[in-house]
Amino acid sequence: MTPNTGVRKFIYFVSFVAVLLLVGPWVYVKFFNEDSPTPFSQQQNGQESINPNDSTADASGLWTVSDGSQVGYRIKEQIVLKKLEAVGRTESVTGTLNISQLEVNNVSIEVDMKSVQSDNSQRDRQFRERIMDTD
Repeated sequence: MTPNTGVRKFIYFVSFVAVLLLVGPWVYVKFFNEDSPTPFSQQQNGQESINPNDSTADASGLWTVSDGSQVGYRIKEQIVLKKLEAVGRTESVTGTLNISQLEVNNVSIEVDMKSVQSDNSQRDRQFRERIMDTD
């Protein structure tokens, strides 16, 4: 092997790694990444809502989190030159709040943060271990 051949192999190797670093994330974003779920809306699942601008509306009473309610996060992330929205959600949420004379009292909301899931298991592991430290 001549010195020229060794340098040439090194240049080929570096070029190959550079192409992988650029093309790999593009392939992931283009072919394996799913579209983000739609953002939460004020009224989902056919639940009743109260218009805060309606002066005749009376929201007094004990309110509870209903089945099917969700808690989640939505963040922007960038992989190479592609901007994405990462979304994680869970339905493992319970709670109550009491409204009296247009004043919110005694709020208690609990979320099992270990149950939050996105479309990516690596992101979920980072969320549980590094970001939220759920242990």
